[in-house]
Parts: sequence; structure tokens; C-alpha cells
Amino acid sequence: MTRMVSVEVSSLKSLTRLEFSNVEYCLFEADMGDILNICFADSSVLEVVFSNGTLRLDISREELSRKLEDCLNDSYGVASDTSKR
Repeated sequence: MTRMVSVEVSSLKSLTRLEFSNVEYCLFEADMGDILNICFADSSVLEVVFSNGTLRLDISREELSRKLEDCLNDSYGVASDTSKR
């Protein structure tokens, strides 16, 4: 399954780290600022709007709900075994 993610930053000043070590690995870090809004742009795109940019993730409401429930039911609220997720 292909899962797309999109990150927009309002300014290069917000970008704190961008690293490409090879075709297998890329790291993007940015100061996204305060969360202004969280919504679904459509039935399968979660959109988180920050003061310094926007994050979009291909995930349905149902899948997000299941994953959050799994996380909340974990003993510490942290995914300990990602192989079952």
C-alpha cells in the first residue's frame, strides 16, 4: 500500500533539518509552530494546519480511529511492537 505524506512549511526559516543519506532514507524536521486546526480534507486525507505550515497524511478516519485506540490501549500509550500495527 502506498501512503502519501505532504509537508508544507511557510518559510525556510522553519526548516531545522533536511537530510538525504541515500535513496532509502530522508529526514525532514521543521518547527511547525502551534496547531491551528485538525480536519479531514476529504474522507482519506488528514490535514493538520500549524502556524508555520501544513501536514497532510493519507489515512482514513476509520484507520486513524483504530490506530489511536490501539495506542491508547497499550500499557504506556506508546506503540511498543510496530510489527502488529
